Amino acid sequence: MSSVIALVPVLGWALGGGIFHWTTVFLALVVLPILDTLVGADDANVDPAKEQQYLGNIWYRISVWVYLPIQLSVMFFCYWLIAYGNLATYEIIGLALSNAFALGISGLTAHELMHRDKLDRFIGVLIFSGVGMGNFLIYHNYGHHKTVATPEDPATARFGESYWHAAPRNIWGKFKASWRIEAERQRRNGRHPICLHNMMIWISLGEISFVGLLCALFGWVALPLFATQYVASRFGLSVADYLEHYGLSRHKLPSGEYEPPNRHHAWDDTFVVSSLVLCVVNRHADHHANEGRPQPDPALLQGSTPLPAGQLRHAAARADPTAVAKDGPPGAAQVLRRAPGSRALRHARRSAQAS
Repeated sequence: MSSVIALVPVLGWALGGGIFHWTTVFLALVVLPILDTLVGADDANVDPAKEQQYLGNIWYRISVWVYLPIQLSVMFFCYWLIAYGNLATYEIIGLALSNAFALGISGLTAHELMHRDKLDRFIGVLIFSGVGMGNFLIYHNYGHHKTVATPEDPATARFGESYWHAAPRNIWGKFKASWRIEAERQRRNGRHPICLHNMMIWISLGEISFVGLLCALFGWVALPLFATQYVASRFGLSVADYLEHYGLSRHKLPSGEYEPPNRHHAWDDTFVVSSLVLCVVNRHADHHANEGRPQPDPALLQGSTPLPAGQLRHAAARADPTAVAKDGPPGAAQVLRRAPGSRALRHARRSAQAS
């Protein structure tokens, strides 16, 4: 599904361009959220035996790998069309946003790859580097999964915090955390943080070189185009983080450590269209409760905290800068009130009241 979404900007051109260059934006903000609501949820879990069949099927892996050449092909096509296609201003804006939306949504394919073997992780870094987010591997695998639902995690929105307040801390905090994590890794291995073994250095050099290549091929217009897809992808991922972790908090044990992540420390969403578009990362409680398990179809865990609607519908609502309500995702406050037995929710309330 990610590869199909990535191709929509090309479909807009094939339909004749003009207003059709806005097709991906309309699809993301209007069509998919409506479909998500109409189709509804599916709470069924995949049979464990079938899950093992998925994992052992090379074609399942290839179906994810193929996104990388599609991503690069569509990106280059959009850049070429904007740079040399003699488009009207409204067409340029529409195509630039469609390219950014398509790459931002579909890039979630790379999240799945980050939890597999070295080859898959390498492909995932290349996909994320195409939108300036190669550091995701370091922050997500070695930071987020350890600090989720704690004050140390920039991706976890505080109880009572609006999206537009949480997003800047999310984006800047992840960037800082990635460099810190790599520096600490080098020190543990007896090396200076600034060395050839530091992955953040190589990722950053790779992304800078890629932007240089784009400028060489398409001129200076590549800079605002890359900036657009970077901003769209960064803010898109911060929307996902907000919806998956808003207001949930792990209890600190007498030892000073936090309790292990469990089904209460991520919001779950089983809406069908959201699952198809987002590579089922919206079934997020299982992803954190069972870290490291490649999941073609994560399980819906009994007792997890359900989002009132699908992530696509909530994400479209976050696109409104005036949406500054302090009760998290629409309807989240009602869910919190209906779940008084959850320690994660009680702890979040206490933390918010104390701050």
